[in-house]
Amino acid sequence: MGMIDSLLGRFGYQRQTVASQADTTDRTLPGETASNTTGTSEAGRRGTPESQVKTIYRQLTVDYELRAIINDIRMMDKQDGRVKRIHNRIARDVTRGGIVMLNATPGSQLQAQWAAYVRRLELNNPQKLKSDARGLLMEGNLPIQWVLDGAANVVAAVRMPTETIRPNVALNGRFIDPRQAYTQMDLQGGTELASFPLWQLTMARLDPDNHDDMAALAACRT
Repeated sequence: MGMIDSLLGRFGYQRQTVASQADTTDRTLPGETASNTTGTSEAGRRGTPESQVKTIYRQLTVDYELRAIINDIRMMDKQDGRVKRIHNRIARDVTRGGIVMLNATPGSQLQAQWAAYVRRLELNNPQKLKSDARGLLMEGNLPIQWVLDGAANVVAAVRMPTETIRPNVALNGRFIDPRQAYTQMDLQGGTELASFPLWQLTMARLDPDNHDDMAALAACRT
């Protein structure tokens, strides 16, 4: 059972299966296959030796090096007007016009559902979109937590601080357990605050060293 089916089951729903669909690969999320799964032929380790060492240290303590880099970029954004203008211009350009669904029939039920989705997640709010884009530029990553209500409707897309998010990845570069793919750390006490399954937190990475290495968080860009 994939993560999507497991999520629907929590709310008492079951996805309909298509008779002609023999392959179930589309029922899993990217990166969902756990490290101990023997259903594929993948072998070896995805990450570089340096990435593997970072993965080991992340399991022992908070990644203070990543926090220091992000704080430097944030300080540059506050103190250097040139950096702030670059961040603002890029964020404004990439979010201009908002998020639009193409090929939707006006007045259709699909269009109505999309409009309600946009309102709930504030995708029509320029400030929300610009804030997320600026966060991606300054932190190098964009962790989005998907918040669901009791009816399994997505009601919010909350941006989380990158430096507090730890990917729970094995040395081979794959998630140890997709049900606990990410953990938020308390940087003051070094304790774990919350764990997120893969469906609940999406990590967008800006030019990571290796996209296939789930532990490879992107470096900040200026």
